[in-house]
Amino acid sequence: MALSGYKEFATGEVLTASDVNSYLMQAVMVFADSSARDSGIPSAKREEGQFVFLKDTNVLQFYNGSAFVDFLDAGDITAVNTASNSGLAGGASSGAVSLVLDPSNLSDGSSVTVDTANDLLILEDVTDGTVYKVKPNQIASGSANALVDGDSDFTISDGLANGIHYELDNTDVANWNNAGVQLLADGGIFHNALTQNQTYTVASTAGAVAVGALNVVGTITVAGNMVVL
Repeated sequence: MALSGYKEFATGEVLTASDVNSYLMQAVMVFADSSARDSGIPSAKREEGQFVFLKDTNVLQFYNGSAFVDFLDAGDITAVNTASNSGLAGGASSGAVSLVLDPSNLSDGSSVTVDTANDLLILEDVTDGTVYKVKPNQIASGSANALVDGDSDFTISDGLANGIHYELDNTDVANWNNAGVQLLADGGIFHNALTQNQTYTVASTAGAVAVGALNVVGTITVAGNMVVL
């Protein structure tokens, strides 16, 4: 049997067995299951383009020349939707579906206490376009590992009175705010090398403190005040 496509029959034309096999047999045949399909259409009688319907799975199939396969339009997806806090926007119930990343859809994280060692950020490496998940403590100005060295912590807080806070090995060592630099109980003391190599100027609006005896290799120009202890 060879399927012949479409034919328009003339009034009074004799419908032959060949016509039935070539044209009318192109209707969608219904079978109880794939076993009934294979029995009803032996391999020698199969033609590319034949359609069948299987009742047990409610699937429309066609013969592709070597096997019966599910029809390409078959599927159970009725819509692509995006959750309000997913960071995605777009979606549709039919046709070509577009999704875009929209960070404004994410939950507000202003109240979250960031776990810098375990929370995750999304980062794209501009060298090759690869997208990675990274921990907040991997990110630092100038060196991606600056905040991962041991248990050091550098925190800049809002407000003049809060300023900058330093920790070393999870121990508070110093604060720097509008009252100046404060070394805490575990922060040690101010000290300087007795040989100073730099050339610089203490401005007329500034004061400086140094511990002697100093061996000044560079040149210190004192336009303001300098106290040497």
